[in-house]
Amino acid sequence: MAQLMFDITDERRAGFRLQRLEVYNWGTFNRQVWVIEPGGNTALLTGANGSGKSTLVDALLTLLVPNTNRNYNQASGAERRRERDEKSYVRGAYGRIKDEESHRGIVQYLRGKESYAALLAHFCNERLGQELSVAHLFYWRDDELRKIYILAPLRLSIAEHLQITSTPDELRKRLRVLGAEVYDEFSRYSRELIKRFRLRSEKALDLFNQTVSIKEIGGLNEFVRRHMLERTDSGEKINQLRETYQNLTRAHDAIAKAEAQIARLVPLLHEAEQHEQLMVRIGEAEQCALVVPIFFARRTIELLDRARAEAQAQINERAQQASALHIQVTALRKQEIDLNVAISGDTAGQQLQRLQQDLVYLNEHRREKKAQADKYNAITRLLTLPVYSEQTTFFATTQKAREALVPIERRMQMIVQERDKHKQEEGRLIAVCQELTGEIDSLRLRKSRIPSEDLRIRDELARVLDIDTEELPFVGELLRVREEASRWEGAIERLLGGYGRQMLVPESHYRRVMGYVDATNLRGRLVYHRADTRRMPRSSAGLDADALFHKLEIKPAALLHDWLKADLLEHWEYICCETSEQFQRKQRALTINGQIKRGGARHEKDDRHALHDRMRYVLGWDNRDKIVALEVELARQNTALQASRETIRKLENEQKQRDEQRRLLHELLAFDDFTKIDWQTDAQRIHELEHQQQELEASSNQLAKLRSQLADITSQREQVESDRQRILSVSATLESDVQRFERQRAESAARLAAAPSDALIGVNTRIESDLKGRTLTLDTIVDQHSQMVSLYKNRAYALQGQTSSLERGMIEKMVRFKSDYPEDSAEMDSSIESVGEYRRMHERIARDDLPTHRRRFKEWLDGKVVDAIVGFQSSLDKKVAEYRESIATLNESLGTIAYTGSTYIQLTTGANPDREIQDFRQALRACIPDVGQRTPEANEASFQRIRALIDRFDKEERWTAKVTDVRNWLDFAAEERYHEDGAVKNYYSDSSGKSGGQKAKLAYTILASAIAYQYGLAQDEDLAHSFRFVVVDEAFSKSDETNARYAMDLFRQLNLQLLVVTPLDKTHVVEPYIAACHFVSNSIEENDSRVITLTIDQYRAEKASFVQSAHAIP
Repeated sequence: MAQLMFDITDERRAGFRLQRLEVYNWGTFNRQVWVIEPGGNTALLTGANGSGKSTLVDALLTLLVPNTNRNYNQASGAERRRERDEKSYVRGAYGRIKDEESHRGIVQYLRGKESYAALLAHFCNERLGQELSVAHLFYWRDDELRKIYILAPLRLSIAEHLQITSTPDELRKRLRVLGAEVYDEFSRYSRELIKRFRLRSEKALDLFNQTVSIKEIGGLNEFVRRHMLERTDSGEKINQLRETYQNLTRAHDAIAKAEAQIARLVPLLHEAEQHEQLMVRIGEAEQCALVVPIFFARRTIELLDRARAEAQAQINERAQQASALHIQVTALRKQEIDLNVAISGDTAGQQLQRLQQDLVYLNEHRREKKAQADKYNAITRLLTLPVYSEQTTFFATTQKAREALVPIERRMQMIVQERDKHKQEEGRLIAVCQELTGEIDSLRLRKSRIPSEDLRIRDELARVLDIDTEELPFVGELLRVREEASRWEGAIERLLGGYGRQMLVPESHYRRVMGYVDATNLRGRLVYHRADTRRMPRSSAGLDADALFHKLEIKPAALLHDWLKADLLEHWEYICCETSEQFQRKQRALTINGQIKRGGARHEKDDRHALHDRMRYVLGWDNRDKIVALEVELARQNTALQASRETIRKLENEQKQRDEQRRLLHELLAFDDFTKIDWQTDAQRIHELEHQQQELEASSNQLAKLRSQLADITSQREQVESDRQRILSVSATLESDVQRFERQRAESAARLAAAPSDALIGVNTRIESDLKGRTLTLDTIVDQHSQMVSLYKNRAYALQGQTSSLERGMIEKMVRFKSDYPEDSAEMDSSIESVGEYRRMHERIARDDLPTHRRRFKEWLDGKVVDAIVGFQSSLDKKVAEYRESIATLNESLGTIAYTGSTYIQLTTGANPDREIQDFRQALRACIPDVGQRTPEANEASFQRIRALIDRFDKEERWTAKVTDVRNWLDFAAEERYHEDGAVKNYYSDSSGKSGGQKAKLAYTILASAIAYQYGLAQDEDLAHSFRFVVVDEAFSKSDETNARYAMDLFRQLNLQLLVVTPLDKTHVVEPYIAACHFVSNSIEENDSRVITLTIDQYRAEKASFVQSAHAIP
């Protein structure tokens, strides 16, 4: 038998005890006042199932326990419990009948809303001679149940004092006259009740309520959680979190909407840009078609000018030829005259003298012409053109020189352009080589892979602030890809490259670094983090096996090792995906080819540089491979530089050659008169004269010779005159062509003059380009003109077809956009003319709306959402502390109760290892964002974690109820300790394998100690004023008799008055402890409950008949 370690007075009836309970119109206790009278003693309340026992227990709960905490009708099934409340009790609900129309059950009531109900319990403290009546009066007004709460320091009864004879207000007045306190609010009534009974707190009444609900002991954890601790109601906090989340969701939705609108507008605007380009090309084609006649008029003029110049040159050439022939004819005529004169009588000597004079003159002219011919030949040899020979070749060579000059001039222009381009490339390559050389020299002085420009900024900052650069590491200096994951190095560098160039600033240097950066022109870009060395990382256990974190190594012994690990776990939760299926499933993912997926929707792949370009690597603390890569690149760039310089040298050499060719051609064209170099004609004439001279000197038959010479001369003259006439005829034809060319030129010039002077600006180059490969001549230009007009018309038509297709797509996108966003696009049309409005909308969203939404989202996330989550977590943590404090207090009371002759019980608390509980607590902590490390990706990750938590709250009621009831966070066990030294004798837990009897005894001990503490029965308490009443509803129905008797002995030794509620077949266990019995019965229809009070002797005498009558009731 349990022994108490504190003194209980011998006055067995100390404290406030229930003397009498009255009910009127309560449940199926109908139309009269029904009474049970324990008289301050432990009593039995028994009867058949459904007789009304729990209805009387619920009356006591109604009088003592707040409505929110009451466990109504605990002896009934779950369905019955849900149906019971104050209204159903007041109206007397007792069953259901089927409605023939709706085929649904209709509740049957004993009373209407014109009736009223009353409950009254009378408590008495016999030792102090104090009485306290507590009562509730229920009545209906305006279809609403009203209540009056009453406390009176005297004995009241329903029949005498609580009858509503006039109005409730009159009843209030009568009661106050008697000295009663009347309340309209249960809270004020309850506070005064607690004060009168000297209870520690409202938890005492909650414990009273919990004690009523105990049906079986079960496990220790379940017993302590359900009956010793108040249930955690997190509904309000969850609603606050949900409301805050809804505001955050609106901000997030605004971001998503803005991003979606931008995503929808970008293709539209891209097509709009293509449309604009097509319209420009159409305009260009149409403009070309319009100005082709002008272009061809100009080209016709050019061809006519060239043809006229060529014809004029031929005319001049023919004129020279005719002039030369005229001179020959004149000379031959003179010879004829001379020969005729000589034949007529002139002597041979006179002829020889004239021949000598002629030879002197001709030899002088031949030498001059020979010198010019030699100069001419020197130039033609250098130009690989024919040397001086005869007149036709001379004019052909002159024409070739003119034609050769045009491509040389063009090539000279191209050479200058190409040389200038390569000069620019040479300058660029020199700069690249200098930069690479500088970077290599810098890397050889250190181990870091960070670019020298970033190091310059850090070095200057550290020098000014007198901080060791090792205290300001870049992320890349502390992080590298593990050797076994080297094949992922390129992809990881692409993902973390920017992060690796970010500097970490310990908290101790933050203010100074921040001030320096703000006040200094860094001449570059710097991103740095405020790094708290106290930041601890969460566990990496449970991460995906392919998580990015597993492929990274943090530099050992780094000061910011933990900070960097925490930041990687929180903000870089990427999965390295081997397959496309895995990549599609993951929210944040990376492929080995460098494709990045952020937040489930955004994808990115940057192939502007090679994936495995080690020159761009920044992660790691060994840069030898980067130096090698840079040296290879330097060698490649030097090779390119030498090639560029060689190209420049070749172009400059060609420029010199072309310039020399141009000079020679100009010198050649200066020889415009064939007769000035035609020394061979003079030589031939000299040879003829010399032959004549020889013949004259050698011949004696002068007359025959003279006549023969005359015949020859006459024949030559006639031939030369014939040649001259032929040349004059050709010249006449050429002059006719020149006149025709001049007429045609005048016509083209007139057309050209009629066109605007700037008509060809902007399109001339296009027409020239389209004519490339076509040869324009006077014979082909008309056909080419017609073909070019057709070309541009067809081009414009084809481009208009593309434009129409593009316009249909653009209009379709506008229509869909307006359909999806009607409010935002109400003032916008679905027309090509409205593209500007869509462009302005895109600019406004990208420039103003999206940054505003992101800023508002961040403010909500960092502000009210953090406050709500922290508040929610704090409230739960506070509840844990309260529970631990309650257990500590309970342990004080347990220490006063002897479990055995030499031991006592103490409860211990620990964290519940339940996976759902632990996951929830971790998820809740993970929802609190690190406000010092905010990026759009981190914001999105925090939001998704909060969303997942709220969604689970909304969808999983069982899980929510479990994880937010903080009682489930704690795991309870009990230690049996020796009084002598506090050493542990036994350890009891749900998993310790103790018998049901041991668990029951332990639970009763804990329950009794909780009652003793809350009722104020511990040592040094004023026992005389304490509350001593306990209701136990079927608590012993499933316990063995030994433990039931242990509990009854324990309650009796605590001097508690029990009202034991149990079925008839279980009463024998408690009979030795009771002084009275209250037998409850009901009609067959279960709508007329009754109760009678018997002494223990009367009960024993009538027990058999009670059992028989109870079994007779179905």
